[in-house]
Amino acid sequence: MDGPELELAEAIEVSPAAPLDDRADPPGSRGRQAALWHAAGVAPSLQAQVEGILFVADRPVDLGELMRSLDATRAMVEQALDGLATDCAERGLRVQRNNGLVQLVSAPEVAPAIQRFLGLEDSTRLSRAALESLSIIAYRQPITRPEIDALRGVNSDGVMRTLLSRGMVEPVGQRETVGHPIEYGTTFRFLEYFGIGSLDELPPLELASPDATSVDPPEGLLDDRPGGDAEVDARAIAANDASLPEDG
Repeated sequence: MDGPELELAEAIEVSPAAPLDDRADPPGSRGRQAALWHAAGVAPSLQAQVEGILFVADRPVDLGELMRSLDATRAMVEQALDGLATDCAERGLRVQRNNGLVQLVSAPEVAPAIQRFLGLEDSTRLSRAALESLSIIAYRQPITRPEIDALRGVNSDGVMRTLLSRGMVEPVGQRETVGHPIEYGTTFRFLEYFGIGSLDELPPLELASPDATSVDPPEGLLDDRPGGDAEVDARAIAANDASLPEDG
């Protein structure tokens, strides 16, 4: 036995025995176990610690929470998350990020296997109208309901209720205009549904056509396949973007 294992064994052997009641770690310390790991030079990496926290978390975790829990800077946590995302690309997991929150989820390509294992039926499909509204929100967020109506040319109350009940969108604020209309944005559920890690992975939005008047999307605006195969068509939104009235 040599190397880190020998150092760890020696550290354990020379450590003075102490009653169990006296072994509690003082507040703020790394703890006896962590000290032994570090003494042996085999401490878990920051990336591994981030992965462990995200694994046990039952909700999206704020970056600030990770920084405080790991006593690390934002740059260190960001680097660990980038490394974790790269490693997960080869596994059945994905790192998802949205509005300063991060979570560890199953990869979209393994969704069919998970659905079969859990006995879930494919009952989450959205209507064409709901998908159209969802794509508009994805690219224009934060956006108000009147703005969505203006882009679609029809009332969107029904589809908005559907999207809200499915957890695809949520209120994110109020516009500082007359009436203070509610602004909406997409959620983590939206990212999961379309199998993307963050809004940065949406296709780039092209310049709107100056003579665009119709807001009827072409076939394939959103390819609705639960499990992460759906695609958001940026061109359909860009072609209609010019018809949106200015705030005021």
